[in-house]
Amino acid sequence: MSSMGDPRVAFLWETVVHRDFDVELDEPGRRSGAALEALTADLGIPDDAEGCGPVGEWADKLSRPLTAGLPALLARLSHPDIAVRRILPVVLAYAHAPAEEVVIPALLARSESDPDAPVRLGLLFALGLHCDRPEVRDHLRRRLQGEPADALGAALGLLLPPVAETDAEVIGEALEALTLCGGEAGEALAELAWCDPEWCGLPAAYGSVDAVDSWLTPTPGLRSRWLTRMLPGLWDGRLDASAAPVLVEAADRLFQQDRDAFAGHARAVASLLEHPDPLVRRAAVNTHHLPAHRTYTEALAGILQAPDPGSRSGTDSLSGSDADADVFERALGVLARRGDPRCIPRYSSGSGRAPCTPDCCGQRRTWPTICGRTSGRGSATTFRPPRSARC
Repeated sequence: MSSMGDPRVAFLWETVVHRDFDVELDEPGRRSGAALEALTADLGIPDDAEGCGPVGEWADKLSRPLTAGLPALLARLSHPDIAVRRILPVVLAYAHAPAEEVVIPALLARSESDPDAPVRLGLLFALGLHCDRPEVRDHLRRRLQGEPADALGAALGLLLPPVAETDAEVIGEALEALTLCGGEAGEALAELAWCDPEWCGLPAAYGSVDAVDSWLTPTPGLRSRWLTRMLPGLWDGRLDASAAPVLVEAADRLFQQDRDAFAGHARAVASLLEHPDPLVRRAAVNTHHLPAHRTYTEALAGILQAPDPGSRSGTDSLSGSDADADVFERALGVLARRGDPRCIPRYSSGSGRAPCTPDCCGQRRTWPTICGRTSGRGSATTFRPPRSARC
């Protein structure tokens, strides 16, 4: 925490670099950098103004607007330039000030009245800095019932440190609101610097889900409860397939931390190996720790029973075929490294093909060769079963 020109205001640089951004980050993206420059110029702050100190260029830039004082910043809440209004909540989210009689009423009012959903979301996020105040906490709880962007912003304000909600019922409602990050609310979040597409990635569903997951990483219990609510969205159409890698990695990391407590996520990811979208299947097989769970390993073995990696319905496109080939090869490699004899595919007698010999189609299919290739000790070419019927 560093003091600014106004002795009543402190810049929470620790929150910038440890929770939201990174000490090495220059800026999340050109859009965010340009918006911050526009705000700084509108406040009349010179380019060589001193910031918060040597904690990274982006944190230094974020701190400079605070040197103009809170009244000047709050006056920009109604700025006609939407880019300025969208970057302002990001600055205010790190302005710790005891002047609640000025800050809180302004943020409460504008978080309800601003016509732009991303601005409202950002202001509700910033209000989380003051949610130890009853009027702020009540406001955020009410906004949980608002439009998707408002509900997501309120949930972030209630659940993220430095001040976090402790009421169990409210936490449950907030976690439900966080599941909106993969849809319309996530698109609003993607307009703010916390989820700048140049930093978080495209499409918006991936970046916004990844951002929420990152915020929840320090609290495994909340992350797990959120993940339990999110994974079904890949089945019922609420989530784009691009969000699957984020959710699978979250399940993988949670399982690494506590296999017993988070075993349910291993089973959920195992079920995704049968998902109709090949991109979801490819994400589900790209894990490091889940193969230690029996249900997941059994699901991997089931992949090897398919006659061909690209034979699933709905995978006629090149991308679908490639994804299924990747799934097959990954499953094969994981089982080989575990010494599982099922990693050698067995073709049924009704498949029209005879069992392959060790030299079938010019490829050695002996156990040592497969194990060497998939573990990186042999050829760089990963074993792939032939797609033709030459065997």
